[in-house]
Amino acid sequence: MREHIPLEHLRQTVDGVCEDPGWIIFYVHDVRDNPSPGGCTPAYMEAVLKLVAGRCRILTVARRST
Repeated sequence: MREHIPLEHLRQTVDGVCEDPGWIIFYVHDVRDNPSPGGCTPAYMEAVLKLVAGRCRILTVARRST
């Protein structure tokens, strides 16, 4: 999950999956103040989670089949 993806784009993606159910897979290497190129900041992760909270089931990869 790279911070160069605008939150508005992610909101539109979530809206789309709410209208036509499917999967959205978010993945990130690390969450920290100074993330690696594959990571993100805690603030960005929190903003993304707020976009999906209450609208989508949030599962870990390990729980996806239950």
